[in-house]
Amino acid sequence: MKTQSIFFMLFLGFSLMTIFSSEAVINPISETIYVDASATGTNDGSSWSNAEAIKYANANDAVTKILVAEGVYMPAYKVVEGEGTDQKGKATTDRDKAFLITRSNLLIEGGYSTGGSDKANFKDNPVILSGDLDGDGILSNGDVYHVVVVCNSFGKNLTIKGFIIQGGNANRSEE
Repeated sequence: MKTQSIFFMLFLGFSLMTIFSSEAVINPISETIYVDASATGTNDGSSWSNAEAIKYANANDAVTKILVAEGVYMPAYKVVEGEGTDQKGKATTDRDKAFLITRSNLLIEGGYSTGGSDKANFKDNPVILSGDLDGDGILSNGDVYHVVVVCNSFGKNLTIKGFIIQGGNANRSEE
């Protein structure tokens, strides 16, 4: 499987960030958003052929499913937004990037084939959420601290399945 240089981000809290680097307008009526690193369509998440970007799912409570096709996805955005510092005033770096999920009533499912399919098959269509930003394949100071961060969802109807999560290195020491 070839590593995709596409950015996949699930920030379903205060403001949803883009899953991929392109900007798109999502149909506010859609209950399902599709993510596929190989899609070449309109990038609006409305179908497998148009599955490249997502922007405002948090503002759209109608979105109940995010279906993800096989590939390697890396977080594109820092968990803490702002002027490059966290809540304690410490500088943030690329290591502070993560897939941030702060929503409930949502199914996030990987394992779909490239180009889309009706059923997920986790074994044949692996979806990797990787924090290995430096691409060296070993845990190092070039990796994110946390690959996936889930908060404020209170566990209410949040299902995340069909993903391999790897490459986080939570070795930050607080001073």
